[in-house]
Amino acid sequence: MDEVNKYTFPRLAKGKKPIKIPSGSTLEKEWAKNSWYVNYSFNGKQFRIKGDINRIKDHKEKAYQAEVLLQSIKDDLKNGFNPSKPEAFIAHITQENIILSDAVKIYLEELKTYARPKTVGSYGSKLRYLIEAFPDKQVKSITSTDIEKYIHGKIHSSKPAKLFIYNKSVELNKAIPWTPYTVRAAKGIFRAFFQWCIKNKYYTGENPASKMEAKKIRSEVEAKPRHIPFTKEDIGKLMNYLDEQDKQVAFFCRVIYSTCLRPAEISKLRIKDIDFQKNQIIVPLAATKNTKRITVDRIDIEPNLLKEFEKLTVESYPKDYFLTSPSDTLIGPKSIGSNNAYKRFAKALKALELQGKGYTLYSFKHFSNVQRFHNGWTLAEIMTANRHSSISMTEKYLRHINRDTDISKKEVPSI
Repeated sequence: MDEVNKYTFPRLAKGKKPIKIPSGSTLEKEWAKNSWYVNYSFNGKQFRIKGDINRIKDHKEKAYQAEVLLQSIKDDLKNGFNPSKPEAFIAHITQENIILSDAVKIYLEELKTYARPKTVGSYGSKLRYLIEAFPDKQVKSITSTDIEKYIHGKIHSSKPAKLFIYNKSVELNKAIPWTPYTVRAAKGIFRAFFQWCIKNKYYTGENPASKMEAKKIRSEVEAKPRHIPFTKEDIGKLMNYLDEQDKQVAFFCRVIYSTCLRPAEISKLRIKDIDFQKNQIIVPLAATKNTKRITVDRIDIEPNLLKEFEKLTVESYPKDYFLTSPSDTLIGPKSIGSNNAYKRFAKALKALELQGKGYTLYSFKHFSNVQRFHNGWTLAEIMTANRHSSISMTEKYLRHINRDTDISKKEVPSI
């Protein structure tokens, strides 16, 4: 049950009224020479607040500032101020009136403690766009209509785009309207941020980003292809090139293809994470994308990858060595890193003139899923190999299975 506080009506005390007024002076000037204060009682305890009003020499300015002080104390008491617990009131006012930029800063700092750097970067980028739109707006005043109009503006934008790189804003010479993928990602990020604001009492009421879901915000902007599975011709060219020019990345890509592990997960694997008795890879919790997972995943090492491990004599290396390394031995004390692997992979695509086809490191995972399906794997088996929690997630990896299916000469049965 909330505590009921009682207080008396604050009044301005100006001391005794002057009896004698010197020649050339006035009553107001003489009265202003007294020590003034605002007086009230709170739960039976007397409080006298002077502020800085007695430092003011001009009697008119002193009278004005005294009225300001009196009114502010009245407003604070009305809004729940407890003079015995001023810190609590300040925290409450800060919560209630926090501006968007301050809330985002606190949110991202907290996010860093449990989310992957890539996730933090993605969230930070989208939320900084929102700050640009509402730089001084209080969190509590942002509505679902504000967010909806903002996203519509991004979809139809013709202004030069801005990118946030290493926390710095970089303006491009062209517009980049938001694609359906970007819209979906932004809506999810905004929803998570405002849910956090509600939890921390920065926002009251229904989540504005969730409320917006009832309205269909559609982008007709065609997204560039991403994570497209390789054609058999292109994968052949690419792997031959990598085997000759960049053996470290070639090995990294083969591990993705064989295990369906994410690039970031592979870059963190050490020799100690391989169970040579059971021929399994143990995925450390620190490497997994799912932060709610409480048990490690174990991935079976399929025969083709096992042959690669045997050629590299993986078992002979120190336990703390990384499975994928930039060293000539492919295994070493330093990780190759998923970003470094991707940059070198992109360099290979450019050398083979395969850029622009939507190929990424994730293409190896998508290609692996398509190959498994065409070789008789069931949907449930593919789902297990990917460690997916739902069939719908697995189906996203198989959406290109009909790319090479030709139906141009198929006859439709008559009715």
